[in-house]
Amino acid sequence: MTIKKNTILIVSITISIVVLLTSCYKTNPDDISDTIFWNPDISIPLGDTYATSKENENPQDKKQLLDTLVFKLSDIVNSRSEIDSMTIRLNIENEFPIQWNMYVFYVKEGDEITDYDNSLTGTTPIRVGAGKVDPNTGEITIPNKMIPYDIPLEPEQIDKLYFSDLLVIRLDSIKAVNPVDENIEYKFKTQIALQAKLNMAYD
Repeated sequence: MTIKKNTILIVSITISIVVLLTSCYKTNPDDISDTIFWNPDISIPLGDTYATSKENENPQDKKQLLDTLVFKLSDIVNSRSEIDSMTIRLNIENEFPIQWNMYVFYVKEGDEITDYDNSLTGTTPIRVGAGKVDPNTGEITIPNKMIPYDIPLEPEQIDKLYFSDLLVIRLDSIKAVNPVDENIEYKFKTQIALQAKLNMAYD
């Protein structure tokens, strides 16, 4: 009698499990989508830009420095619609004994780089302090570093960036904190990376 009761209990439990699993499963194959959705976060180094005092005979007279980085977002992401959000990350290192206003422009080749509508920070510059100088030698003892400096992009900026060809770093000098020694090569380095959240679908 006990064996029969146990058998009935096991059968009842088995039937309950089958019913539960069946209710969780879509029995109509037409209701199952063939599309796979993928939402990765990506981080990609884009490259470095450099500006040096040796580009000009007298760096004290250098009021503006420029460097460019070839960059096509369309080479990385298939379409603009796949991008949910994006941030440009800068690692900035200034060895000049000069304070700078820094702008990052995204332009098509041949465009003007004074259009602040194409600046990642608009008309507001990134203020970069001067490197510390040894007063006896004029050498930089401690570069001024801003690591990292993140610029979250608005949707309209991503729109324009997607169709641009170049990132242009422009430095406008504010003032020299110490006399600039024209015999010393000072450097301004910017590492540029892209961080983005994508929304991708595959059939």
